[in-house]
Amino acid sequence: MSYKNFNELKFCKNLKKIRKSSGYTQAQVEEKLDLRPMAIFDFERGRIKLNIEIAVQLANLYDCSLEEIYSIEKEKNNIETKETSDLRFLPVLQTGISNKNYYIIHHHLITDPIIMADLGLNEVPLRKSPFDRITDKLTEHQKRKVTIEVLKYMSSLINIDNKITTEEKIIFNELMSSLSFPLTEQEKASINRANKKVYLGKTSPKYFKSDAIKRFLVWLLIITAKSDNDFAEEEESYIKRIVQHIGLRLEDFDFIKKKVLNL
Repeated sequence: MSYKNFNELKFCKNLKKIRKSSGYTQAQVEEKLDLRPMAIFDFERGRIKLNIEIAVQLANLYDCSLEEIYSIEKEKNNIETKETSDLRFLPVLQTGISNKNYYIIHHHLITDPIIMADLGLNEVPLRKSPFDRITDKLTEHQKRKVTIEVLKYMSSLINIDNKITTEEKIIFNELMSSLSFPLTEQEKASINRANKKVYLGKTSPKYFKSDAIKRFLVWLLIITAKSDNDFAEEEESYIKRIVQHIGLRLEDFDFIKKKVLNL
């Protein structure tokens, strides 16, 4: 046995179950996806972590969703509601995000297979900020740069239609107050400048390297835009421009938008 924990055991058993239900042997899958011999065996035994590229190929071959591959829906149903859970809200950047729009944000994020794959197999991030988890591999300098970019995009978004709602102001202020480091005067000024224009950072593609970080930003922006129950055309258009600027596909935007609007 190579399973590291119970979640991984469940994942591997589920992966094997889906393959068998689809009528394929391990060798047939390896041949169709041009994988080395024993690759599927290793994935199903937990010897090698399944990367997102192969997960997508498996989902297409098995005619199922990525959520099914990662057993995400089953985990989602086990999440407690905000009325019953003592861990009912999760910090977005560090701590203190208690606005109603961020209650059990992990409930949203576990519907995103790319973020979940980056965090680990079925590992629902309850106590630690997903932003911290997703940026763990960055240096402190890179993480700071990404954080500032997030704040600039947020600052620009909430003023994109020339009106800042109470909900948007609360969210932005809580983000600012929850930072783990003090902003320099230069950083504060750059965030304020972003509020006065349609911000598309020249260095954003450099720092938003992983799809998980990019998608996290889009989740945050769409949730903020929807916070007043009015996802304005200007807001949607701007977020789409950001999506293209940081190197995500519009299909990724559509996926996240659909999830948020249906919450």
